[in-house]
Amino acid sequence: MSTSTASLRPAARPVKALLARAIDGTVKQRRLGAFALYTVARRIVRAFENHDVDMTTNGERWLQGRLAARGPVDAMDVGANRGEWVEGLLAHRTARRVVCYEPVPATFRALAARTNDPRAILVEAALSASPGSLRLNAVLDNPSISSVYDIACYQDGHPIEPIEVPATTGDREMARLGLSHLTILKIDAEGHDLAVASGFAGALGRGAIDLVQFEVNQFTLAAHQSLRAFFQLFGEAYLVCRLLPRGLEACGYHPMLDSFSQSNWVAVRRAYLDAAAVRDLGLRAAGGEPGRALARALAGNRLATLLGLEQGAPA
Repeated sequence: MSTSTASLRPAARPVKALLARAIDGTVKQRRLGAFALYTVARRIVRAFENHDVDMTTNGERWLQGRLAARGPVDAMDVGANRGEWVEGLLAHRTARRVVCYEPVPATFRALAARTNDPRAILVEAALSASPGSLRLNAVLDNPSISSVYDIACYQDGHPIEPIEVPATTGDREMARLGLSHLTILKIDAEGHDLAVASGFAGALGRGAIDLVQFEVNQFTLAAHQSLRAFFQLFGEAYLVCRLLPRGLEACGYHPMLDSFSQSNWVAVRRAYLDAAAVRDLGLRAAGGEPGRALARALAGNRLATLLGLEQGAPA
């Protein structure tokens, strides 16, 4: 018997079995209404996994506000694009300094035209796992999906201009700028997010970054990476959470999370989390298999108590 079936209350098991038979009899057999059921199910999954790129509704603006309410914010915005994310953060008086990286020349010019706040430092370069240069596929009619990787995995038919751009690492940049601590590192690098985060290995290792926001999507697959690789990079020092519209959902790794659908994730430094931070960030434990994996990972840890995991993960 599977873990999920075993965890059901006895009265719920016959209902689940009946529902499974009804769905299988329609969907598997491709009977009338099968595709409609599939479409509804996909829409439910998209909502549950928060497949949303709108910063005003997917939780990004909410998270900026919560961090700003907690005190001064020092940030890096890697893949700043035209400045939407930094604009949202700079709307808060407690935003102290934001360093923005955008390697595509035309997009950087748009960023510079939009962002004239003295608290913002704009850098026309890419960040990666090691210094040097990167070959980028600049998308002329949709710069937001410019990527080191083949954009055909996301959307075909766009005019592409291959360009070489300078690259450095986050650790080098923090040293160059005299930054000893970041409240949040935001990464939106269209599949290169793991490489960017790896370039901050020193800062992550010494606990110099409180939160790391990153994306997982089709470009992650094109990069031959996975969400599991992020869990491995952040290790036991960070709690990996799905960003929700008004909260963070802490997860333990389970293969079901690696769907490569559009999603934003936030790794939170465990030492940063106390009862107030858990409340302020709307932090909760995931249900199902990711929740059970989290409960196992946090067994005996103070965070298990803060997240209410003493009796196991939520159903």
